[in-house]
Amino acid sequence: MSLLELYNQNPFQQAKVCPQQKEISLNLSKKQIDDKGIKILLSNMKSLKQLTTIQLLLNNNNIGDKGISDLVNWLNTQQNLVNLSLFISFNSFTKKGIKCLSEIKQIKSLEKLSLAVSKNELGQDLAQSLGQFIAKQINVKQLVVIVNECDLGNFGAISICQSTNFLTQLEKLEIFLDGNSMTDQGALNSAKIISKNKQLKYLHLEVCRFKIKDFNYEGLIYDLRSNVISQSCAKEIIQTIGTQMPQLETLNLKALFYSDFSFSQFRKEGYDGLAKDELFTKEDVYNYIEKYLQYLQSKTIVC
Repeated sequence: MSLLELYNQNPFQQAKVCPQQKEISLNLSKKQIDDKGIKILLSNMKSLKQLTTIQLLLNNNNIGDKGISDLVNWLNTQQNLVNLSLFISFNSFTKKGIKCLSEIKQIKSLEKLSLAVSKNELGQDLAQSLGQFIAKQINVKQLVVIVNECDLGNFGAISICQSTNFLTQLEKLEIFLDGNSMTDQGALNSAKIISKNKQLKYLHLEVCRFKIKDFNYEGLIYDLRSNVISQSCAKEIIQTIGTQMPQLETLNLKALFYSDFSFSQFRKEGYDGLAKDELFTKEDVYNYIEKYLQYLQSKTIVC
């Protein structure tokens, strides 16, 4: 990407740079930015040393390993941050590039952290690097983690959730885990780990937002990354949150589930087994919601 192209797409480039500037917010998603474009962008911001808020939306570009390495090096010069939003979903990283996230230093002043790395299918490598980055930010009070379609599997999802236990002041957590080939083991253990955050007042937990439809299976091409959880798992998640998080005030939970029978068929036959999903009632789950989550001031449960 040329300097002129970046200039035309980057509102920051068109403003006079002030070294005392405290905030920067750029939406550069879907701008075909590569590592050279990132280098130009960062060179325009090198004089900024007093930033307290950085919001960089760089989704759906091609910044690659070199771009994220340069970005991390620049972020490590910003030690006064209170609010950091870094959206880098779908950006052609390899394992080498995503490892750079673990090299971001602890920012003691950081209170709000939002991270989006969806559609970077690097599995355990992504989970480990992202988890190491999150775990360092021990003073964060509000955390958003968007890791849909990252090939995390059960253990990757659990690993990322474990990193939140290091944030002893965390009051608000939003975590999006859909599209990671996750099953009951990952979903339930993720909920159990999150429930250890006893200071949480607000939780948005998304373990399954889309369900493979129970009709028109012939010729249907479905996403083999879909999370699949059983009715029993959904009930245990609800019970875990209700019994282990009495301090919680607001809950948004998305946990679309399959019947236990269908889940057992899935374990035997894979996704094809879900075509045999039987009709079942959700009344049992609703009873769990009424029994265990009645105390919440606000709740939205989609299951």
